[in-house]
Amino acid sequence: MKNIAILVYGSLINKDELIGEGVDISSCTPVVLEGFKREFSQKSQRPIYLGSNKAVLTVIKDKNSFCNAILVPNIKEKDLEVLDHREAGYNRVKVSLDSLNFKYQALNEKIDEVYIYLGKDEFYDTSLVPIPKYLDICLKGASSWDEQFYNDFLKTTFTQEKSLKESIK
Repeated sequence: MKNIAILVYGSLINKDELIGEGVDISSCTPVVLEGFKREFSQKSQRPIYLGSNKAVLTVIKDKNSFCNAILVPNIKEKDLEVLDHREAGYNRVKVSLDSLNFKYQALNEKIDEVYIYLGKDEFYDTSLVPIPKYLDICLKGASSWDEQFYNDFLKTTFTQEKSLKESIK
């Protein structure tokens, strides 16, 4: 049986969000994802935010960038169905294990496939600002891993071309 993993980088880095979706978090591993930039540039598809200038996170391919994320292994088919539904404004895309850097801790198991959710092009807009409640969920999630992960999250997350570290001084 293949060990399928997903990379999460936004609200799903919050352990409570993953647990709420029924995902087993016992083997989660913080990683650095090379070749991607994390931005608040995804128009939220939740009805309350449609037509607003509020954004959620996405990552875009950028060979000169990186961001931290959480690798969630042992994803079951039912987990993928739940997450695909939740992430309806995104495409689930396979990424190479070679794009992962295990800066924070070593990987303790063999992973066969890794997927990430990339925002759909039609919802991309760099003029948007973060949804405050969503931002709080992400910050709480990032801080729950450790201080280095949290600081890296602030440095590698962008809103309107500024890092969160610069934006929330």
